[in-house]
Amino acid sequence: MVTLADVPSNGTGLGSSSTVTVGVLNALYAFQGIYKSPPQLAEEAAHIEIDVLGKPIGRQDQYAAALGGFNSSIPARGGECGWKR
Repeated sequence: MVTLADVPSNGTGLGSSSTVTVGVLNALYAFQGIYKSPPQLAEEAAHIEIDVLGKPIGRQDQYAAALGGFNSSIPARGGECGWKR
């Protein structure tokens, strides 16, 4: 898989890395015939970016990318994230 973008690799603060991570996960699961819900994709993308890659970010970008539309983020203690449409 190859991705091409005119986005700086050190981050822009626009959620582009989270959007790419969610999109790649969704594509890889779809290729295998596996359905993952948007919240599942968001949590897995957050795990990859925060826990595996050690990026100092929150979970809101992954949820925004996975859920789409106009949403309200509700942060909670312990790293959980709730959403309202």
